[in-house]
Parts: sequence; C-alpha cells; structure tokens
Amino acid sequence: MFDPINQQPDTSFHAQKAVNLSGQRFVFIDGLRAFAALAVVLFHFYDAVAQTAGSWAWHWIDTLFSYGYLGVDVFFVLSGFVISFSIRNGDFSLRYFARFGLRRSIRLDPAYWVTILIEIALIYIGLALFPSLDTPVPDLPTIISHLFYAQDLLGYGNIVSIFWTLCYEFQFYIVLVGTLMLASYARRLILYTQAVNTILVIAGFSAFTWSLAIFFGAAENPTTGLFINRWWQFFIGCLLTLHILGKTPVWCFFSAMGMLLIAIFLDVNSGADNGLATFFVICTVYAAAQTKGMDNWLSGAVPQFLGTLSYSIYLLHAVIGWRFIKLLHELNGADFSPWQAWIALVAGVSISVFSAWIMYKFIEAPSHRFSKTITLPQTLNYRMGSPSSPNA
Repeated sequence: MFDPINQQPDTSFHAQKAVNLSGQRFVFIDGLRAFAALAVVLFHFYDAVAQTAGSWAWHWIDTLFSYGYLGVDVFFVLSGFVISFSIRNGDFSLRYFARFGLRRSIRLDPAYWVTILIEIALIYIGLALFPSLDTPVPDLPTIISHLFYAQDLLGYGNIVSIFWTLCYEFQFYIVLVGTLMLASYARRLILYTQAVNTILVIAGFSAFTWSLAIFFGAAENPTTGLFINRWWQFFIGCLLTLHILGKTPVWCFFSAMGMLLIAIFLDVNSGADNGLATFFVICTVYAAAQTKGMDNWLSGAVPQFLGTLSYSIYLLHAVIGWRFIKLLHELNGADFSPWQAWIALVAGVSISVFSAWIMYKFIEAPSHRFSKTITLPQTLNYRMGSPSSPNA
C-alpha cells in the first residue's frame, strides 16, 4: 500500500530511474518555472497596456496572453512535485517539522518581505508625485498579517495582489509535512503501518475529491483564503513524485488523473482551462521523468536564467513592472499608440527581469545558501548516500 515514509531503500525500476535523472536540480522544472512566470507577467502587463491603448495587438496575441493566468496552476503543480521529492527521505518528527518550516522561511521570506517594503515605499512615492492617486497605505495589522501569510484568512486582503498564491503555498507545506509527521508518530504508537497507510490514502483522496468539487463548482469553499480549493493541484504533483519513485500503487496516480478528467468534463464553474493546464503539465513532467527530459528539456540559457529568477520575477513584476507601465502612461499624457504599447510592454518585462536579477543576487541567492545550512533529519538510507534534493 501507499507508504510515503518508506524506511527501506527503494530499489524499484521507477525509483532508480528517477534518482538517475535527479542530479542536483531538475533542469526541466526550472524551464517550466520560467514559462509559468513569464505567462503571469505577460497576462498582467498586457491587461495594463490594453487599458490605455485600445486595440493594438493581433487577435492571436490577445488570446495567447489572456491565458497567462494559467502560469499560477503550473506553479502549484510543480510545488507539489518538487517539495514531495525533496522530503522523500525525511525522518518526520516535530523536530523535522520545525526545521523544515525554518528552512523554507529562510529560503522564501526575505525576498517576500523586501517586496512588501518596496511596495509600501512606492505607494508613498506615488502619492507624493501624484496626489490624485487613490492608493491606500497598508496599516500595521495588515503588514503583520502578511508576515504570517494570514492576510486573506484574517480578512485584511493582499498588499500585492499575487500574494494570495504564497499564502496557499505556505498552507500546502504545513499540511503536507504536518500530515507526514503525524503519520510517522502514528506508526510508532500503534505499530500497524498498514492501517496508517490506508488512512493516509482515504484522507488524501477525500481531500483531493473535496478540493476538485470546490474548484469546479460542486461545493463551496468553507472560508476565504483557505488553500483547499487548490489542494488538488498540489496533491496531484505529490502523487506524480510518489508514482515515479515507485512508492505508491499505480492505481493511485492514474485514479487521480481520471478524477481530474471527469471534473474537467463536468465543470460548472469555468475551471476547465485550469484543469487542462494541470493535466498537461503533469503529463509533460511524467514524460520527462521517463526519459532524459529532466536533464535536457528547456536546458537553454534563457529558460534556465529566467527559471532561476522566477520567484523574484513573480514577486516584483506587479510591484515594479506593472507600476512602470502605468508611469509611462502618466508621462505620455494620452493613450498609447500601437508602437508605444509594444514599447511599454517590453519595457515593463525588461525592468521586471532586471529588478528580479538584483533581488536574486543580493537577497534570494544568499537566503537560499543560508537555508541549506539548516539540515533536515533523514532516514538511514538517505544518509548513506542518496542524492541531494533538487530545486527545493
């Protein structure tokens, strides 16, 4: 049965193949992150330009960029895949849970906090330069709630619109590792691994089914800001990892994929595009894992560069790039002409990437290196020589 905390060396064909492909990083995953980040950026920037330029691009461009929001779906799936792979040999305990949380905080929080500071500073500067702007300055409770990724749950709203996704990621991590910790303790207490594994399967698929029902319109989300309506994407990414590693029966992964297809077919809440994007990403990563695609696909310099910067690009594009486009419109004094619209779009993307590079070099990369000093308790077979975790 399902055993996500297998203490024995996994010698299955699937596991050996995945390990051989892992190396230090999943090159293909970084490339996918680049495309996901760029898709979200173009979605937001195209809308910003379109508000002040009228008709300025070909219809196919309009259609293509209008689907850029699906980049968020890609991020959720990849998070489930990568995090579950990175903790695959964890010796789950309260100590592991605490150190995992600290490590993720060191890895992700500094860039997030700097983004909040930049946004607040730019709000003050914008109000000083353009007094007619109606941009509220975040109060202290709102700022504090952001430090704990609780702003939506507490009803404060997001200082930057895209922050809701980071709150979901935080909840994903806590629930996944917390569940594995509780399962580990349960195994030690009742000494009946099969029962715990069965409960995990039932609980996992129940949450997956509930999540699908909420997202595709058959049920209501119990509260605003709760991750459950997107859990299905994170969970299916985790299942893909377990399937590749041979740590779960084949039926688990393919049952989830079948349930996803049924949900897409029965969709009543305009979520079919999100479902199809998720299905496509899962199939693509699965294909890469069965070949040398994890090491070779999207290995070019540009996808890898943007993939490395993807987190900083995602954070800063709405703070700096989007605001820069709006500033160009104010300075222009009139709606953009078609050629001005294209210049504004390219300029917004360029300044976002440049800002992200600075953020990565001085904030994110040092944080990432420091986070690696926080070691996580591992099972014996990991300590005896299995490869390091990629992209975590």
